[in-house]
Amino acid sequence: KFITPLRNVKRIDETHFSYTWHPNGNEQQGVFQIVLRVPERRIAWRSPSDGFMSGVVCFESRSNEDTEVTLKIRSIFDPPSLSRRVEEYLGNFKRLVEGDETAL
Repeated sequence: KFITPLRNVKRIDETHFSYTWHPNGNEQQGVFQIVLRVPERRIAWRSPSDGFMSGVVCFESRSNEDTEVTLKIRSIFDPPSLSRRVEEYLGNFKRLVEGDETAL
């Protein structure tokens, strides 16, 4: 929901998911793999189908109500473009977890 160009994510098996991606209106398809999962702490993934992206997201409790989210991404996308997209998606994620899905 929070990565707006990402559509039709479907589980293939325990660690692989297929997806349809619509960057700039162009449809692309691929597969990503979860390579590390630590419940409620960390998720790492890579896209073996085209090698365009890998990353890790970490969640660390700061208090009873606050959580720090750290995102590291390796990508072939242009850094300024990727930075703008990630900022938008993280804002969407924040609104989603805070219960404001209407803002997406």
